[in-house]
Amino acid sequence: MTTKTRTPEEIRAAREARREWYGWLAHENVAHVADRIRAILTGQKYTFVHSNTVLTHAAPDVRTSQRLSPVHSAWIDGSDPVRMWDPKDGLTGISVSDTYGVWGVSTSYITELAAYADTGSKMRVYLHIEGGVGDDPHRPGKITIAQHNGHGELMHWVIAVEHDDPDHEATLEPQALVLEKAADAAGEKWPPAYGLTVPDRANPTADEIAVWLRKRANDVRSGR
Repeated sequence: MTTKTRTPEEIRAAREARREWYGWLAHENVAHVADRIRAILTGQKYTFVHSNTVLTHAAPDVRTSQRLSPVHSAWIDGSDPVRMWDPKDGLTGISVSDTYGVWGVSTSYITELAAYADTGSKMRVYLHIEGGVGDDPHRPGKITIAQHNGHGELMHWVIAVEHDDPDHEATLEPQALVLEKAADAAGEKWPPAYGLTVPDRANPTADEIAVWLRKRANDVRSGR
């Protein structure tokens, strides 16, 4: 019996066909990542969560009901709100413009293997993408990103499609990561014990989380 060893290109194609994709951002996969983000978010409302895992006094930022929104300016071709950068000085990346503003990721690694092997670097970007392929790319429709900011602090981003169906899992589970990182930042455990009314405390909605986080941010600023 003979076995065929798959080429790196065949392995990458098989991974990209899966509904769930995870890996390190690199030149070789940035186009695929951009396509997935575009497929998941186009025509959808979504929640964006940003959490700094180092600064304990920094409350997570939660933005609900976001939508992709093209940018029009003299220096940006804004016809596509999800834009892949042309490689320049060894750097490439993705910019996403939406209701709030512009966010994105970038990389200087040519291959994913090179990014994986560079374990001591804080320039790597790790993504976990659920959705973006198949008959309904929006379900479950979640993008989780781990990267460092310019100060070397580890940041977590979660971008999740908001579903109108109250029985859908994306509505019932607004993100375990959000709750965990919010609790870390606030020095609290979920559910909060200071008067937030949550119809179903085990499964709060994204809006309820946003109310809680805003209250915690005010408490932190006022020293409570």
